[in-house]
Amino acid sequence: AGQGKAKVRAVVQLGAFQSKGRVAVAWKTAASKYGQLRRYAPVSGKVEGANLYRLMVQGFASVPDAQRLCANYRRQGGVCFVRAVVPQGTSPLGKPLQYAAAGRRA
Repeated sequence: AGQGKAKVRAVVQLGAFQSKGRVAVAWKTAASKYGQLRRYAPVSGKVEGANLYRLMVQGFASVPDAQRLCANYRRQGGVCFVRAVVPQGTSPLGKPLQYAAAGRRA
């Protein structure tokens, strides 16, 4: 069942910045203000053709779970949106994601 169809996963994008260093600072700031973000893995992806790096969090069980986190984050003054990713572990363009900051391993 479902053979040939990748499961849609989601990331929540928290911002886009001009350097990897700014991504790391933005992650630290966002995670300290909104502790629920720390339950998810931060990732960074370079925007192709631009000098921008996206800050995203991944690790959601479903797209609606990502939407709930983003809605809660917005209610507390954050800015975000949900991006669908297929397959898990790749960027929306099918390229590998790079981790924005070292996280704890389970």
